[in-house]
Amino acid sequence: NCSVLKPAEETPLTILKLMDEVDDVLPDGVVNVVTGFGQEAGEPLAKHPDIRKIAFTGSTEVGKQVMTQAAQNVHDLTLELGGKSPLVIYPDADLEQAVDVTITAIFYNTGECCSAGSRLFIHSDIKEEF
Repeated sequence: NCSVLKPAEETPLTILKLMDEVDDVLPDGVVNVVTGFGQEAGEPLAKHPDIRKIAFTGSTEVGKQVMTQAAQNVHDLTLELGGKSPLVIYPDADLEQAVDVTITAIFYNTGECCSAGSRLFIHSDIKEEF
């Protein structure tokens, strides 16, 4: 399957660098990157009649817009809204700082953040102390 990837407008260089790294591994046209702002790049993709599936990760507000746009052509749609980012705590972590970061991670911006730390993985060696 081929895909079109539209990264967040704040982070296009990350995906462009990744595509540079895998360019000699992936066949031409398998992963296609479209950069730009939502109205100029994302919305036309979401509304395009030839798109068969949309997967969107981001804010609830923008997710609602993508859902509305995708509904015009009854696209399959997967939304990952509001963040499900894990925090991973290793045995060598500064536990006091890790606890502070953990508490902040889920409540930052009232939990409405794509990177809200809503899952916690603690190494078994430090679980009790944590």
